[in-house]
Amino acid sequence: MFNRQKQQTDPRVDAAKTASLAIAWGIAAGVAYLGLIYQAVHLIVNATNGDWTGAPVDQGIVTFGSKFQQFGTSYAQLATIVIAALPIAIIATVAVGIIARARPRLSLSAGLLIVAAVIGLAGSLLLFVALVANLKNGIQFVVALITIVIVSILLRLQRAIRRFFRRSPAIASLLFAAVTIFYLILSNGANISSLVLQQVDIWLALLAFAIVFYCGVSLVRIRRRLRGAGLARPAGRR
Repeated sequence: MFNRQKQQTDPRVDAAKTASLAIAWGIAAGVAYLGLIYQAVHLIVNATNGDWTGAPVDQGIVTFGSKFQQFGTSYAQLATIVIAALPIAIIATVAVGIIARARPRLSLSAGLLIVAAVIGLAGSLLLFVALVANLKNGIQFVVALITIVIVSILLRLQRAIRRFFRRSPAIASLLFAAVTIFYLILSNGANISSLVLQQVDIWLALLAFAIVFYCGVSLVRIRRRLRGAGLARPAGRR
């Protein structure tokens, strides 16, 4: 048997890759905030002269302020503060990521990246709870999942359905028609893709800041490797 040794990569290279990952997803969070996905869809619709009608994409987190009036004045004010704080977290993520890539030995970069990610996650979660994880969307998600389960069950039982049809075509055809109608009723306007697209920027912001948080934690670990390898800059020394 051959002895397998875990390959140790250069921590400075790992720090640069992790910082680049944070920068990329910080930019993605900016795309979600500004609604650039909606703008791209709108441009394509205009370019095709209406031949493609587009998709039900939201217009960006920056436009969500008016949606919180239904939750009361206090919640609307809190949401306004959160929406205003998100661009600060996004800019901080990109700026700190650039600094971390340029100077991987700087100890403050990882901590600042984690702070920016936590602020972004808190704001995104507030938006998610209010606009995505509500009763209406929850019911639609359950219905969409039920339709997926029904289709998978029918696909697995297709041989049994064919045998049943040979034995009793009248009952089998009526049962199949009833199941088809039931599926069409359930699936009407309740598919998961359309539900996600309606708040795609919230999902994107959540994913982006979660990855940025992971990058911050990873940079902390890489910093320890740099220190262990004698590559980290001692505290207080320039």
